[in-house]
Amino acid sequence: MPWRWMLAYVAATFFAFPQPLGDTFVLDLGLVLAPAAPALLLVALRGLTPSRALKVGFVAGWLAHAALLHWAYVVTVVYGHAPVVVGLLAPFGMSLYVAPFIAGFAWVAALLAQRGLANPFLLAAAWTTFEWLRSWVLTGFTWGGLGYAWHESSLLPLAAGGGVYALTFGAALVGALVASRGRGARWAGGVAIALHVGCSACSPSRGSRATTCTNSTTRSRRNG
Repeated sequence: MPWRWMLAYVAATFFAFPQPLGDTFVLDLGLVLAPAAPALLLVALRGLTPSRALKVGFVAGWLAHAALLHWAYVVTVVYGHAPVVVGLLAPFGMSLYVAPFIAGFAWVAALLAQRGLANPFLLAAAWTTFEWLRSWVLTGFTWGGLGYAWHESSLLPLAAGGGVYALTFGAALVGALVASRGRGARWAGGVAIALHVGCSACSPSRGSRATTCTNSTTRSRRNG
């Protein structure tokens, strides 16, 4: 059943980005869950026709990004004094822009699989292309782009040359390797995640970036 894997993709996408827990602690699992999100979506798409994958991808993208946009409730209801129903519907309305791009990737992934061309590099390129399209089509909306989840990555210097899309491609590539049917590719993806997490955790600048981020968040909340 693709729905179980689809819901796992929704959860992975949500927790791939920093989630504040209280005033001083931020749960940040992006190093692992950024590649896990596309991997879970690809597993959900296995065996589906392109048309079926299009529908599953749309629903998955809609729900995942509605969850990421939960802050819209605070903006509309707490600060904007809008009715509660507006705040509840706002994240789902905003995520309707993102959903077609996830659906487009799902359609391409299923088409490539149908033709025996679904190698990890092509899948990562497809994911990155749709995120790039999302950055400018109808003025664009980049919130929740995969590459941003790797803001603590040891690969962050790649962004100097390829922008956030270099990180997006890296995360999508590792995810596609993990989701691959080939045992060797899965092992390569797993090793890549382990090495990436280890190198990022040992980065001397990681702690200072996290401390700065947490302190800034705390000061903003106190000033607010």
